[in-house]
Amino acid sequence: MNNVGVANLTEFLNAKTEDIHNLVTANCYPVVLLTKAILSSFEKRWKEKKVRSLIVNASAMASHGAARILNVYCSSKLYTDFITHGLGYELASFGVDVCAFRPAGVRTNMTAGMIADDDVASVSADELVEAVFSKCTSGVHHGHWKHEVVGLIID
Repeated sequence: MNNVGVANLTEFLNAKTEDIHNLVTANCYPVVLLTKAILSSFEKRWKEKKVRSLIVNASAMASHGAARILNVYCSSKLYTDFITHGLGYELASFGVDVCAFRPAGVRTNMTAGMIADDDVASVSADELVEAVFSKCTSGVHHGHWKHEVVGLIID
């Protein structure tokens, strides 16, 4: 599972170049570099044993569109969606499924103070992980059913 994420709540005009660089570096590079690093073992397993593999990428509900103080973050998560779709097509021929999940509110250290504990649309990290692994096989989805509902409202 490629589950990295950095958010910067600053208007683009006021954002430091270093902060933008760090956000793109953290949110985009690991998705492709970690995937590239493990593919040869997945390919070997498929050729020798016909055992399928699964790559799971963490996207975000923010990939649905731009937000005033989250433009670079939103763009980085849209990158995750696109690379997930592309790799899914490319890697299917040797038994690798690729999926991404787009959570909305997840209560983590990164979101502390931004999401209330009683927010009805948010979930704990454990709830999200359980939901993702129970349904993630290929493509892009929202993970938890609460986030599916939020996604329907946003779309």
